[in-house]
Amino acid sequence: MGTKPPNKARSQRATGRPARKVSGKEPDEASIDQVAIGLGSEDRTALQHIRSALEAHLGSPEAAQLWLVTTAPEFGTSPLTAIAQGKAKLVLSVLESRWGPSPTYA
Repeated sequence: MGTKPPNKARSQRATGRPARKVSGKEPDEASIDQVAIGLGSEDRTALQHIRSALEAHLGSPEAAQLWLVTTAPEFGTSPLTAIAQGKAKLVLSVLESRWGPSPTYA
């Protein structure tokens, strides 16, 4: 017999939080760069700040990319989708409210 697919209730019990949906496509630099191309200069700058803060806080570019495509309740969609909709400053504000505008990491 094969293995069972992950159970949402089981994953919620394990973490104490509800499971979050992640887009079916694996995040990569190209998909994020594609979003950046369509942004105005202020939103592009905000996206750069978002990415650097995420990489520093989460520890790797891959973790930052995954965070960007994971559905977030604050936005009702993924942060990357919110950024593509012109809400890069909102996403940056949410991160700064959690971690501060220039957090230091030990």
